[in-house]
Amino acid sequence: MRAELGRRPTPTELLHAHYLPHTLRAAHGSGFRFCRAEGDLDASEERVVERFGAWLGKLGATNLNKSYKIVVLRVLLDRDALWDGMEIDSLAHRVPPVPHLAPRPPRRPRRDPSAWKPVARARASGFARGNEH
Repeated sequence: MRAELGRRPTPTELLHAHYLPHTLRAAHGSGFRFCRAEGDLDASEERVVERFGAWLGKLGATNLNKSYKIVVLRVLLDRDALWDGMEIDSLAHRVPPVPHLAPRPPRRPRRDPSAWKPVARARASGFARGNEH
């Protein structure tokens, strides 16, 4: 792909070319190490992989569907506190609300579907029939 594009392919381009992230991780330990094996890292990227490769590999393998780790990472990055950290109370106050944990509004009682305007109009025009009351 590199030869076709004239540059290193993005992770999305690799995925569209049917390179699955878990197979790359299994073979190379991480996407970054895959790029290293392909000769696609510049000198600064090489240093990052050398120093933080294990951590980046763990981050890349983390299931992000229900992960507090990525939320914490985002807050630390947004506050420029990745290296120095933050007090837990300060960090906790900066975590955005999680939609599925927010209180839900009370549900409205379900209406009779026959009262729904498109259904009522279809019945009135003779297009649809329903249970006649």
